[in-house]
Amino acid sequence: MMSAVDDRRARVEEALREAAVTVARMPETAGARELKGRLEGYRRALEAWDRGRPTDEQAEALLECIHEVRRIAVTNTPTVRRRSRKSSGTIKP
Repeated sequence: MMSAVDDRRARVEEALREAAVTVARMPETAGARELKGRLEGYRRALEAWDRGRPTDEQAEALLECIHEVRRIAVTNTPTVRRRSRKSSGTIKP
C-alpha cells in the first residue's frame, strides 16, 4: 500500500513530467529557457525530499509552482489545428 508521502511524491513527479513535456513543445525562446530552469529547480527540490520530509504546505506549494509552469507553457505553445474536409456541397439532413 502506498503511503501518503509516496502518493504525494508520485503526484509531484507526474506533474513534473507533464510540465516538462509541455515546455519542450514550446518554441525555443528566452521564456521557454526560463521555464525549463524553473522545472530543474523544482526537480532539485523534489530530490531534497530524500534528505528531509517536506511539510504538507511545502509539498502543496511545490505542486502549485509546477502547475503554474505548465499553465504558462500551455498558453504560450502554438497548437496544431486539423483542417476540416471540404463539404461536397450536398446538405444532408
